[in-house]
Amino acid sequence: MKYVIHAEAGFSGREVLSNFRNATNMSVATNIISVNWKQLYPTLQMKVVDIVLVDSHFWGIEGTLRVAAILNDWRLT
Repeated sequence: MKYVIHAEAGFSGREVLSNFRNATNMSVATNIISVNWKQLYPTLQMKVVDIVLVDSHFWGIEGTLRVAAILNDWRLT
């Protein structure tokens, strides 16, 4: 089965990736679905990714450390 991932038909990239992950049961890691605090909670709530790659380019060093601490507290990777 071939999957093409891109936002279309009114769905966000986060929704498309969540549907892909849940349909295939494949582990997903990305650093482009959540690039700020407003996007982090929906990403975790929708179970979009299994591994949150926190990019200091988007989050800065302090933000990266804060996200890592939150993920650790929530027992997420």
